[in-house]
Amino acid sequence: MITASQIEFAGFPASSEVPSPVAGLREFLALSVEHGGLVPQAALATTLGLSTQRISQLVAAGRFSVHRVFGQNYVTADSLEAFILQERKSGRPVKVPSVGQMAEGVRASVRASKKG
Repeated sequence: MITASQIEFAGFPASSEVPSPVAGLREFLALSVEHGGLVPQAALATTLGLSTQRISQLVAAGRFSVHRVFGQNYVTADSLEAFILQERKSGRPVKVPSVGQMAEGVRASVRASKKG
């Protein structure tokens, strides 16, 4: 695993003397290398065709691994790939009838069979 301090930039001081923006860039690059890339959370909604609210729900549910860098949330490419490869059902879940509804259906079919 590459850490932020191992990434060198020509012309910048050593990591112990690094100003905040460079340290943030090192952190971003290290996370990107470690997780196969980073995608901005806002761009993820557009890419997947989902709303930003739905992406936030999925992040809160732990479906994506997120890192906050430069005040913005970035989703790891590894977790994005796992999400895309996962089989998901689209649409609304099928409503399971209650016991009372099933009993009413049975009564209706018994009545229908007696008539005809």
